[in-house]
Amino acid sequence: HIYVRRKPKLFIIPTGRELIDLYERPDALKMQKGLIDFNSYMLLRMGEDSGFYVEKSNIVSDKNELENIIKTSIDSFDVIIVNAGASTGKEDYTEAVIREMGTLIFHGVAMMPGKPVMGGIIKEKPVFGIPGYPVSAIICFQSFIEPLYDRLSLTTTHKKQISCTVPFKVPSRIGIEEIVRINLIEKDGIFYAF
Repeated sequence: HIYVRRKPKLFIIPTGRELIDLYERPDALKMQKGLIDFNSYMLLRMGEDSGFYVEKSNIVSDKNELENIIKTSIDSFDVIIVNAGASTGKEDYTEAVIREMGTLIFHGVAMMPGKPVMGGIIKEKPVFGIPGYPVSAIICFQSFIEPLYDRLSLTTTHKKQISCTVPFKVPSRIGIEEIVRINLIEKDGIFYAF
């Protein structure tokens, strides 16, 4: 007998009236308006690389659509990500939806990029609202969703870590963890982060 666990299922919901899915509308590049939805495809691949079974919804353009898609999908998935709508603008309704359908646990963290990320529970399932800025979306996925995969699958993902020297001061704000992109250069067995 072999004990196995099924792959956790991740559902990605892209939101925003301005988004265009090039796979569904390849002619959209000619229109010169709107924003190409590449975040959900990037997050889909990151989810697959982490080990999740991943699906993505069509683009959601308003609060009612988001509520409906969460209602119809929450029982089929283990984790839901709503991409964009994590800030406080007029079109940012993810927080309201999580509050109305479940419990909002946090909105905003002391981390840059990714500060407006939010997390909550709907029907005992984790639901995250992550920022639409691509670098923030990546950092939030790596900081919250990847560790959640380890928890759900009872595994530990080992990541390679190296020590490096930073040859100059990196300015940062007090009280905020800043994640900085670097170029890593190795010389004579020593790694330098620029």
